[in-house]
Amino acid sequence: MRLYSCRGLLVILSLIGLCQPSAAGQSDSLQTKPAKGSPEYYEYRVERYKHFWHSLIPNQARVQYAGSVGAANIGLGWHYGGRDKRLWESDFMFGFVPKRSASEGHLTFTLRQSYIPFRLRLTNWIAYEPLSTGLICNTIFGEDFWVREPSRYPNKYYGFSSAVRFHIFLGQRLRYEIPQHKRKFVKAISLCYEVSASDLYLVSYVPNRYLSLRDILSLSLGIKVDAF
Repeated sequence: MRLYSCRGLLVILSLIGLCQPSAAGQSDSLQTKPAKGSPEYYEYRVERYKHFWHSLIPNQARVQYAGSVGAANIGLGWHYGGRDKRLWESDFMFGFVPKRSASEGHLTFTLRQSYIPFRLRLTNWIAYEPLSTGLICNTIFGEDFWVREPSRYPNKYYGFSSAVRFHIFLGQRLRYEIPQHKRKFVKAISLCYEVSASDLYLVSYVPNRYLSLRDILSLSLGIKVDAF
């Protein structure tokens, strides 16, 4: 599985995103660190250990259609940050490219890092997120795709990887928060759309005047479910 170029992003997501929940979610026992050797220090260490592993539990799921990362994608992720502002999300997703779009079907793997600077309350249960932006690292699996240029080509013949693409995106969301007395399995459901462009398309767009934004931009539709 060719994930070499995604490993760095995965490490960043793990260290920055997944292991740093908001301070609001920490228990009172973690607010003040007791002195080493005190009777409370052991309990403090145990609570920190439990809190760390609890923070690794995914708290959201995402389904996405299109977007140049596969015809359909599904995955899990984490959201963290403030309640209604400066929200961050990290996701990993698996998808596929159907046979009709290529010589044969292919699986894809995607890492996403999203930033939502603010959220506007429309009603008690409906919120509007006018801006979501971030980075995407996507790879496709198959013998026809490569990370490092095969030796059969002259050195730097292509100058890019055919298996790994990086994307930037902009989008918006409409979020419905299920009333607390009606919640069973999920906390909120969001409808999303995003417009993205890959690194290869952006590099090609700059020197080629015959390309338009329509040629390099891709639209995706999705549903995000927050478990807690």
